[in-house]
Amino acid sequence: MIFLGIDAGGTKTTAVAADLNGEQLRTAQGAPGAISAIGVNGVKSLITDLLKKLDLSDSLEKIQASAFGFSGVGRADIRKSVEDEIKKIGFTDFRVFTDGELLHYSAFGESDGILLEAGTGAVAVSRKNNLLTQIGGWGYLLGDEGGGYQIGRDAIRNTLAEEEHDLPDSNLSKAIVNFYGVEKREEIMNIVYAADSAQQIISSSAITVCELANQGDSDAMTIVEDAATHLFSLLKTALEKFDADDFIKIACAGSILSNDSPVLDLFNKKLENTGYDYELVNISVEPAAAGVLYAINSSGEEASEQLLNSLKGITV
Repeated sequence: MIFLGIDAGGTKTTAVAADLNGEQLRTAQGAPGAISAIGVNGVKSLITDLLKKLDLSDSLEKIQASAFGFSGVGRADIRKSVEDEIKKIGFTDFRVFTDGELLHYSAFGESDGILLEAGTGAVAVSRKNNLLTQIGGWGYLLGDEGGGYQIGRDAIRNTLAEEEHDLPDSNLSKAIVNFYGVEKREEIMNIVYAADSAQQIISSSAITVCELANQGDSDAMTIVEDAATHLFSLLKTALEKFDADDFIKIACAGSILSNDSPVLDLFNKKLENTGYDYELVNISVEPAAAGVLYAINSSGEEASEQLLNSLKGITV
């Protein structure tokens, strides 16, 4: 029998299928799968396309259980609608997670802990006594402070404000202008408003801001310090779900919290002063691969050592 895991995020969708022994391990990648982008009506075609790439279109009966992680299914009514679309394909034994919940499972399995993710947006997911709680993840129109969108947006705002005040180009402005490949600062607005996804275009410049901050640029440091403060605020809210004497496991994920990120350094310094007894843990498997493990466990089966090792090596 085959077990399936799918992780549908804002930039891409990944899928992993495997048997218990890892002898039939398959991976595939598809289009972005955030519900805000594809709508509930796009779920069926997205999954169908991935099944074709996994060579499982005509073998649905071989899939014993599945786990699906979708960005944008935090509301119960939307999650139910997505579940209905998946049932139309022919799936019966499956669970729909938010992408943050599935990433939490990647880090902790069935154990308690706090996941903090900062990529384009920002979200925290805590699990205490089997209760999953999401903090943040409201999307760029209502939140996402601490993520790449906020960092990129603030850098662009600074660049445009310098133009309006007839100020000379700062190092940050020069870097942003160079990143977007324009000659004049105001031309950045044309790129942003002409883009199919302004959110992605804006957040893509965050890495440039982080690189400048690592070099000690004061304007860039102000922006990443603000991002770290927002992320720490998410964590503090998640910590409220725990008792003061709890030992808490915390995992950080996303490009803004990568090992070489100045945001991570600033965040860790804030974390050290919380007074909580905690441990930072690494995420050992990709979310789609973790979906396979969840599907296996929910079926009462056990993954072989060979499969576990293979799943840890997957990068889709």
